[in-house]
Formats: sequence, C-alpha cells, structure tokens
Amino acid sequence: MMEPFIRFCLFHTVLFTVVGVSNSLHDGPLTLLISFDGFRWDYLQKVDTPNFDLLISNGSFVPKGILPTFITKTFPNHFTIATGLYEESHGMVANNMYDPELKEKFHIGDEDSTSSKWWDVGAEPIWVTNQKHGGSSGVYYWPGSEAEIKGVRPDHYKKYSKTTSFKTRIDGVIDWFTGDNPINLGLLYFNEPDHTGHQYGPDSDEILDVISMCDNTTGYLIQRLQEADLFDKINILITSDHGMTELTADHVIQLSDYINTDLFDLVDSGPVAAMNPFDSRNILTVYNALAKKHPNMTVYLKDDIPDYFHYKHNPRIMPIIASADEGWRVVLNKTSLLNNTDKGGHGYNNRFKSMHPFFIAHGPAIKQNFTLDQFNNVDIYPLICKIMEIKAAANNGSLAVAGTMLESHDPHHHSFKPIKISKRLIIAIIIAGGIALIAAILLTGMCVKQRSYRLKDYVPDVPDKESRKALLSEAEDA
Repeated sequence: MMEPFIRFCLFHTVLFTVVGVSNSLHDGPLTLLISFDGFRWDYLQKVDTPNFDLLISNGSFVPKGILPTFITKTFPNHFTIATGLYEESHGMVANNMYDPELKEKFHIGDEDSTSSKWWDVGAEPIWVTNQKHGGSSGVYYWPGSEAEIKGVRPDHYKKYSKTTSFKTRIDGVIDWFTGDNPINLGLLYFNEPDHTGHQYGPDSDEILDVISMCDNTTGYLIQRLQEADLFDKINILITSDHGMTELTADHVIQLSDYINTDLFDLVDSGPVAAMNPFDSRNILTVYNALAKKHPNMTVYLKDDIPDYFHYKHNPRIMPIIASADEGWRVVLNKTSLLNNTDKGGHGYNNRFKSMHPFFIAHGPAIKQNFTLDQFNNVDIYPLICKIMEIKAAANNGSLAVAGTMLESHDPHHHSFKPIKISKRLIIAIIIAGGIALIAAILLTGMCVKQRSYRLKDYVPDVPDKESRKALLSEAEDA
C-alpha cells in the first residue's frame, strides 16, 4: 500500500522541480522604452520636473543629451533607436522619401506608410529580437510597429491615433505587463512636446506647460508601476527622437530663385531637401545651379555627403541633398510655406545642440545617481539587448559609453547576466524538498521494517534639482 504513495511523492518531486525551473517572463529582466517626441535635452532646465528628477536621482542621466542620427526627423530616428542602425542602414531615411526600386513615394501619416515594404528591408527592431529569444513584446505607437518585419509583429501593438490620451497609453502598457500572458519588453510613444514645439516654438510659454504635462505623465506612469508592484523590477529608458529649434518666416531659401524647378522632383523639403532629377543626365546641372548659391545652404552630391552623417549608402537617399543652417528651411518656391505657421522645427544637422534629445534610465540594472557622457542613439538597441540578456542583431551601436550606466558593466564581456532566483522557483524547491523529505521518512520506515524481518530470520535567504541644473548649465557651455 505504501509503495504507490512513495512513487507518487517521487514523481511529484521531479515534476515540481522541473516546473519550478521553467520560469515566467517576469523572472527575467523587464524593460520599458519610452519616447517623448521632440523633448530637447535642456527642456528639464525650463521648469520644475519632480517626477523626472526622481528617476534621475535614483538612476542614470546624460546631462548633454544624446546624439541623434542625421536627418533628425521622427520616423528615421525612432527606427534607429529600435534597431541600433544608422538611417542609411535601416532604410527609413526620411519622413517623406522615394524608393527607386519600388518606384513609389513614402509620406509619413499615409495609410500605406505602415506597409512592410517600407520597413522590412533588413533591419531588426528590438521587439522582433526579443520575441526571437522567447520574450513577449508590447508596442504602443512606435513607428514601424504596425508592419510585419522578418515575419514577426509585436505580440501586442496599437494602430496609431494621436487623440489617445497619455493615461490611456500608460494603462494599456501596464495591462500588457500584468496580463495573463505578460510582456517582458514594452515600448511607449508620446507625441509631445513635439506638437507644441512646432506650433509655438521651443522658447514659448506654451512649451513650459507641456513640459510640466510630460512630467505629470511620468508621475502617473510611476504611480501605476508602483500599484502593479513593478516599479522596482522594471528598467525604464526615457528618451526622444530629436530636439527642436526656433523658426522665423524670413529664414527661407527658395530653390526657384536659382534653377528651373521643372528639372527635378523635390522629394522632401525643409531643413534637408532631397532632389531627384527627372533625367539622370541633369544631376550635375541641378547641382551646379544650386551649389554655393546661398550662404545658409550646403548642397551635396550623394557620393560627397560627409561620412560622419552615415547618410549616403542607400537607394532611398536622393542624388542631391541640400542641408540648411539652423533655423533655415529649403523650399521649392514662395507658395510652399503659404499655410505653414510653424515656429519650431527639426531635421537639421545632428551635430547642432538644439537637435539633441534627453535621456534618463532607471531600474535594477541601472546605476543610481550616475551621470555619463553623451552617446549615440544607435547605442540604445544594444543597451536594451544587454539588459534583456539577449543576443543583438547586427547594429551600428556600441556599449563603450552607454554600457557604463549598467550595474554589472564589464567592457570586456558581451552579456549582462545577473543571477536571479524566481519566487516561483524558490516555492517549487521548498515544496519539492518537503515531498522528498516525507518520501524519505516513509521509505526509511519501510526499509527498517523490511530489515527487521530479515534480521529476525537470522539474528534479531538623485542628484538634487540644483546639482542637476549645474550639470545642465555646464553641458550647455561645453
């Protein structure tokens, strides 16, 4: 009668041990990547930001902001952050572009702009990398997340709507982290302060209000994470795609002043204009007509674009590129800006300070009260892979600087592997141990009894606000 029970105990000892080793996604690193579109590196100086301050004082901070990729537009830089690739490498080279192989144009916001033909051209975003390694990803409005890439879509994603409240977006991501099939990686996008920066300018009173609103949004995020018992368990990376600069109506360069505009298609305009001559034999004609014609415009043939821009080795980059000085815009003619009243803009040379976004990190993998030097936004992808303990796809990033914010950073080692024992595993071990002990006692009793019969037959277990302002001031002077 006792032998079946002992076999039952031994079987469940093994079962509980195996189940205990099979950890849930929440037993490994959790990461939430957040973008406040157009949040310039020095916006934190303009108003009190107690919630951002909380994360800074208990996390890591880049006083000078990080370096975005050229061109400093929304879709290109968000996809760079997600893939760790320069724009020439991942193919999303502008908000408006032409693909000579597809013979089609891409325009940000068009219904067709979420098609895989634009996004699935070789790059691997972090949500795909995470899912390839057994993780689960939730992406709330990140550019590229609505497209199938490498045969994969995020486990959870939303079709973009700018009218969705910021609280609703936060609640949605929290639900993904706490649901029946929880995610271990989340991406979250907010379209401010970019919208207000364009409308009123980065030095307006209105921008002060929206910075405070972004800080309150962060406070709500902290509150919801605390309520879900996740705040101390999740690694939060908060950044942006670019900064913002002031625009004036008189700082406009009209191409029609210098050339017959019927010779080319102006694929994109603004801080960086992209020109595609209708006849390739006219490339030099167009270039020579524009080069050195305006003191605030630099014109490049594609092959002559400086290497440090990492912006020429892609067919979607047009044969002629004109880059405007800060605050200037390149347009086709005087009617191009007829209905444009923007007082702020971006897209300029990524070396301009006004184009640099902010960066804050907080969480169990992140050093506390730590400041680090400026790094490139291509470094964020490998940083997340390091935190998540997954192998990164090919990328242009480096952990030489960004990796110093990690608690267990080793410049000579390529993976961040903190030792973690899950509560589930501990409980399973205790249960298994208890069952094993009972089985052992019963088995010992039987063995003693059996032995007695045989014998009978023979023999009887942040920096404070003022200090941070000083750091920002030093960074601005540098």
